[in-house]
Amino acid sequence: MLRSITPANRTLFKCALRSVLAIPRAEASGNTPEDGSVRAGGGSFAAREQAMEAQWARKEDARQVEAYKLHLKKVREHKEALKRTVESLERDEQETEDLIKQSNTDGQDGDKRSSNQWNKNEQEKGRQYQSSDKNKRKH
Repeated sequence: MLRSITPANRTLFKCALRSVLAIPRAEASGNTPEDGSVRAGGGSFAAREQAMEAQWARKEDARQVEAYKLHLKKVREHKEALKRTVESLERDEQETEDLIKQSNTDGQDGDKRSSNQWNKNEQEKGRQYQSSDKNKRKH
C-alpha cells in the first residue's frame, strides 16, 4: 500500500502542507482581518485612514469642549438669575417686616385710641342705661 514518492507527488504534498501550516501561523500572529480594523501592515491607505480618524477625534473633542463651555455659560447665567431672585425676595421680606413693625406701632396707638373710644362708648351706654332706669322709676 505504500506508494513511492515521485517528484510530482512530492510537489503536491508540499503545496498541501504549506496551505495547512499557513492558517495557524496567520491566526497566531494576530493579523487576522476583523470588521472595522485597519491592517497594521502600513501602506499609504492605512496611514491616511489613521490620519483621518485622528482628525475626526480632534474635531469631536473640540465639539464636546464647545458644548461643555456653552453648558457652563448657561449654568452661570441661571445661577446669577437665582441670586438676583433671592436678593429680591430678601428685600421684599425686609420691607414686609418693616411694614409689620410700622403697623404694630401704629396699631398700638390705634388700639389705645379704640379702647379709649370703646370705654367712652361704654360709659355713655352706662349713663343712658342709668338715666333710663331713673325714668322708669319715676313712672
